Amino acid sequence: MPSPLGSLLAPLAPSLFVLLSFAPLDQVAEQVAAFAKAVQATPKQPKPIDDRKAAIALLDGADAPQVAQALVEAYADVADEVVADEASKAEVDAKLEVIVQGPEYRSRKFTVESKKVFDQLTAETAAYAKQIEALHELGNALLERTQQLDRDETVGWLVSNAMGAKKLPLTLKLAVARKAGERPDVMAVPLMKALGRATTAEELAVTLEGLARCGKDARDCAPTVVRALKHDDAAVREQAAWALAHLGAPEGIAPLVAQMALEGGRTLRRFGVALEILTGAKLGDSARAWQEWLEREGADFVAGRKPLGKGRSTLAEALSGGSKPGEDVYYYGIPQEGHSIVYVIDCSGSMRVSIKAPRGGGGGGGGGGPPEDAGPDSRMEATKDALIEVLGKLTKEDKFNVVCFNDVVLPWQKSMTIATPKTVQQAQAWVRELQANGTTNIHDAMQEAFRLAGRGAEDKYYKCAVDTIFLLTDGSPTRADNQPDSTERILEAVRRWNPVKHVVIHTIGIGKELNSGFLQQIAKENGGRFVQQ
Repeated sequence: MPSPLGSLLAPLAPSLFVLLSFAPLDQVAEQVAAFAKAVQATPKQPKPIDDRKAAIALLDGADAPQVAQALVEAYADVADEVVADEASKAEVDAKLEVIVQGPEYRSRKFTVESKKVFDQLTAETAAYAKQIEALHELGNALLERTQQLDRDETVGWLVSNAMGAKKLPLTLKLAVARKAGERPDVMAVPLMKALGRATTAEELAVTLEGLARCGKDARDCAPTVVRALKHDDAAVREQAAWALAHLGAPEGIAPLVAQMALEGGRTLRRFGVALEILTGAKLGDSARAWQEWLEREGADFVAGRKPLGKGRSTLAEALSGGSKPGEDVYYYGIPQEGHSIVYVIDCSGSMRVSIKAPRGGGGGGGGGGPPEDAGPDSRMEATKDALIEVLGKLTKEDKFNVVCFNDVVLPWQKSMTIATPKTVQQAQAWVRELQANGTTNIHDAMQEAFRLAGRGAEDKYYKCAVDTIFLLTDGSPTRADNQPDSTERILEAVRRWNPVKHVVIHTIGIGKELNSGFLQQIAKENGGRFVQQ
């Protein structure tokens, strides 16, 4: 039975098939049919994920638009399976949350019956997590095979059909845009046409990603990109600034400078980086300095009499640049620039040890038994004091939430909350009552933070309700079943949840014996900073 997504994708143009002289059409059609039959699964007819992954080999040597369509449909089906499993897992997690909020969990003194229920729910959520991870691995394999498609007509089909399909995952669309951006001589024009058709924030952000990679081959679309600088979605404005930086278009300079006066925080910083790449001037994120530069010496740049595009920077390099000096709100030495912040706080058993202890971390509460509680001198108490202090500096212009985690995850509120004096006091009181127990389930804690951001089902594009996440931990990650977790699994998940890097993630490591490389990588890939206490 064909996938429901097939009706959403435009039929393959007959002219494309004429171009496929490199392989017999019958052979390609047979490969596609065999693959589609082997990879498709339904609740009534499930198939082992490993078998479905092996089915990708049936497409070996095939590179044609119908191959692209088959891969796209399979990827979308897997994404839908993930959504369904995540919904089921969320139901189990909600039941766990009720237990976590009770006194038995805080003391870890369960009755026989309550311990049985807790263990059963923990096993269920771990099983769902394992299934979801396997589906993501299948999706990654499908995406990797899609990215191997190389013929112009095949990539062109993906640009024309996959990038604009409303129900396809954002990860797939971005992969297509990046693939197209690698061959600007052929794909710049199709991408510019796609930009002209784009109407939603998602379509704009995806297409701008590809055009930025095309660089000066896509210069003709600069006027359209300039208009995107005023979009009401900050992520689109940031993508537009990034594209103008690499198009080398003089008509982008004055609008970028003008828009800087209306921006703030991280978005302002990204505009400053875009102008630095475009002009070669080093003026940071000072809107006034850029305006003075434009009036003083910008005329030759705007008129095209001086070369533009002094250097191409990676997004990670741009996002991890310096902040405005003089910020007076810091959290563990990191300027608190955002205005919609989630604090993700480790409450595992190892946080009981002294804040001065040279050793510790790694997920507390493991086989060696719970660590000795240092009481008022513990990492937990020091962490709570620091968080209570920084919460007290929030203003009514800010939104916030707090997520505590050990083997399970507990948010303070179900949604982002305006920082009024009353809500701040309530959050501070809640933080004061946190206790250290259990292990270090970083994956699910970060997933909760992105749920608060409005991520929605799987990785569909969202108008993000969060601009900054602070992740604080003293240990290496564990799963919901208390087994060691893969740091690469968490990194891959964050890449799915933050595909256009709109959310800045800062990481704070407490103690010396933790996976600092992992925390550094999260911060580096998401425009944040890492500090170790």
